[in-house]
Amino acid sequence: MTKAYYWKSQVWGVTYFFIALYYIHIFQPSVNVPLSLVAAILSLLLYPCAKKGIETAALQFTSEAFWHRGLFVDTIGKNGVLILYYAFCYVLALPLGALYLFALFFRNKKAA
Repeated sequence: MTKAYYWKSQVWGVTYFFIALYYIHIFQPSVNVPLSLVAAILSLLLYPCAKKGIETAALQFTSEAFWHRGLFVDTIGKNGVLILYYAFCYVLALPLGALYLFALFFRNKKAA
């Protein structure tokens, strides 16, 4: 993952981070605020890693051309699916981002 990819992906990560902050503020009496803030911050930092991990896993089973034809043609309807995909990546950023970093670490350790 390059720095450019990380920062480009962070645009959606920051968006969902502020949405999470809003919901933490609204539901403050019923949530554990410190734990929620830590989870939101870690999800913000690991969001690009989770997104890259999902993309890498998907491209192992399909070709890149598959994602640009059929149901995935660039249309208005695709934007809603992309927003759900980005939200899915943010929600699962902690486990998927950590898994991606561990896989990257062990792959680099074997190569050395």
